[in-house]
Amino acid sequence: MPTQAWLDILRCPRDGERIVAGDDPSNAATSGRRCRGGHPIAAGEGIVKLVWPERMMVRDAHMNRMYDRLAPFYDWSERLGTRLFGVHTIRERTAIVERLELRPGLRVLEVSPGPGVYQKLITDHIGPSGSLAELDLSLAMLGACARRARKHGLDPLLVQANASYLPFADDSFDAVFHFGGVKLFSEPGRALDEFVRVAKPGALVAWGDEGFGAGAPTGWRRRALQRINPGFAEPVPPLPDGVSDATEHEVMNGCAWLVVARKAAVGSERLAAL
Repeated sequence: MPTQAWLDILRCPRDGERIVAGDDPSNAATSGRRCRGGHPIAAGEGIVKLVWPERMMVRDAHMNRMYDRLAPFYDWSERLGTRLFGVHTIRERTAIVERLELRPGLRVLEVSPGPGVYQKLITDHIGPSGSLAELDLSLAMLGACARRARKHGLDPLLVQANASYLPFADDSFDAVFHFGGVKLFSEPGRALDEFVRVAKPGALVAWGDEGFGAGAPTGWRRRALQRINPGFAEPVPPLPDGVSDATEHEVMNGCAWLVVARKAAVGSERLAAL
């Protein structure tokens, strides 16, 4: 789907101003364009670049460098991890997407897609009448996303941006999904608030990350996972304001959790404020 089709909800993350209509902003030739507030919009290689703050916080910068280095080896490392730790990633990802209850025609945002391992599962559910935006801070991971999308004949919107400063208007998406990474964000609470902000009232908002559950491996496998992934030691961020019907699920063979919630409808938000 051309980036032009997304201009109704794309916003400058600095000031929330609309992106000025014109040529496709993912085209490198238009990388000098600006938002209505006058701020420059970078672009190129089919990726809209709306990173803010310009200077990343320390943890975001560290994790971004790590994911950029990991991108070329992600599929290989995943296959190795599956054999070593017994996590059936394909089966588990399918089960995760099933919990999202996606349907044809929905507009979906996936935050931190990595190399796009969920994109086909999501698009299989939302169909050709639906639309998918994938947003990541790692440009190398977005490049891997683009290659995977071409392989499967998909055309998601690819955006380089900070998950804690989403470049989208309020109430834009029918579903917002994130799996893997929020515990290692510099501002995890702000990111969850942003997930809720850009979801429509009543829309699904789901997020998950590493964490040991009842079915997790024990012994040396658990110790190895803790050494490989620092996310296991990080606290789970609290539920954001503005969600209802939140349910937590154990996923990835006990090595992760997933919260599935709904953005509170406008009427319920008003009642809560009384």
